[in-house]
Amino acid sequence: TDLKPAADPYLKASDDLTIAPDRCIGFEDSASGVTALNGAEMLSVAVHPDHADRPELQQAEVRVSSLARHGVGSYA
Repeated sequence: TDLKPAADPYLKASDDLTIAPDRCIGFEDSASGVTALNGAEMLSVAVHPDHADRPELQQAEVRVSSLARHGVGSYA
């Protein structure tokens, strides 16, 4: 299994949980993590207080500064 930014860790988790990748949501605070999520074809959520100033996180499908106001159900 390759490490991030390869999609392998997320694909393995999806397989272990028997959930299709396109039904999964991943939360990341790094560019390599977002790249891995996108490669796994999962919904990618970048979580970083300064995400607007972090161009490397702009590839995430959703960007939030905190999960404090957002539950996982917000993305379902």
